[in-house]
Amino acid sequence: MEVEQMSVSDLSMWLKDNGVQDQYCELFEDNEIDGIAFSELTEDEVKAIVKPLGVVKKIIRLRKSAIGPNEPMPPSSTDFSTMSHNSSVLTSPLSSSTRSLSPPSNIESLDSTSITSAASFSRKKDFCI
Repeated sequence: MEVEQMSVSDLSMWLKDNGVQDQYCELFEDNEIDGIAFSELTEDEVKAIVKPLGVVKKIIRLRKSAIGPNEPMPPSSTDFSTMSHNSSVLTSPLSSSTRSLSPPSNIESLDSTSITSAASFSRKKDFCI
């Protein structure tokens, strides 16, 4: 049976059969991790479920061997390389929705006199001793 087709209990049994201790398999059951969820787990998510680093590494190796060595781990929640570099639009790697950034409606716009006054003050301050 392919990992992606495993139920929560099938995955737990597969982890046990591959040397993961019962207490850690139960954590996967408690978090309702089935085969599809397992194949999409990031390293950070595995670390959130299981604390001992040795067990984390074993589970990551098992995931790679089951999914395939050429299949990369999904990006972690701290991987900013998948985010858009467009400053006017935010995108989430977890959804296809986008939001435009615009100033809140309660902020008044500055007129050119205010900007000029602020710039003049800044220049005068630079020349004070």
